[in-house]
Amino acid sequence: MITIKWFLPDLEATATAGAKLSKILEPGCIIMMDGDLGSGKTTLCKNICASLGVPINLVTSPTYTMVNMYSYNSGVIHHLDLYRLEDQNELEDFDFEDLIAVDGITLVEWPKLLRSLVGTQGVLNIKINYVSDGSREIIMSSHDSLYERLMN
Repeated sequence: MITIKWFLPDLEATATAGAKLSKILEPGCIIMMDGDLGSGKTTLCKNICASLGVPINLVTSPTYTMVNMYSYNSGVIHHLDLYRLEDQNELEDFDFEDLIAVDGITLVEWPKLLRSLVGTQGVLNIKINYVSDGSREIIMSSHDSLYERLMN
């Protein structure tokens, strides 16, 4: 397993992290983000999408819609927020293709209920922790060697 830690002292560093992540993403990648409310999951998603060419003002948290979809030059991005789901059975209301962008990139906030359905291929797990006011630490882990490029 690959494990990488990045310290993000401010919002500018979060934007840089999103840009760096976006450079290695390819169709089939699934980014699963955990962290407390307000820890920066949506901010990181916004910056990943913006770095892929999606206007940042179009990227919003899909807390109530569950899934937002954005087009980018190589395909589609599915942005999921599963915070409101309480049971894995609630995912049965969706077609798997509506959740996971098989030919695109999937960004998942609050992924706990989805983890067992997707396995580890193409998955990057990100845990965002508060360090102090304005700063965060992100811990990334994966079983997929694709993400070794984040170490450089």
